[in-house]
Amino acid sequence: MLIGAAVGIADALTDLAVVLFAAKVGDEIFRRIRQPTIAGEILAGVIVGPSLLGIVAPSDVIEVFAELVSSSCCSGSAWRHAYPS
Repeated sequence: MLIGAAVGIADALTDLAVVLFAAKVGDEIFRRIRQPTIAGEILAGVIVGPSLLGIVAPSDVIEVFAELVSSSCCSGSAWRHAYPS
């Protein structure tokens, strides 16, 4: 049972690493062409996700990670709107 859990954790960490790497690549490309970097990150997610290449399959870990990222982005945006510098 322990070996199966280790394989599951390794797969989850690999998926997260692929998603983060793709997002960073999308960020850099869009930064160089002077476009909003969030668009590059989203496009990278669509490309590596099940919609196009299917490198990263949907899983519970990816869903939780996506929820954490989206909630932190929303709260950060609300914070900047409520307390402008």
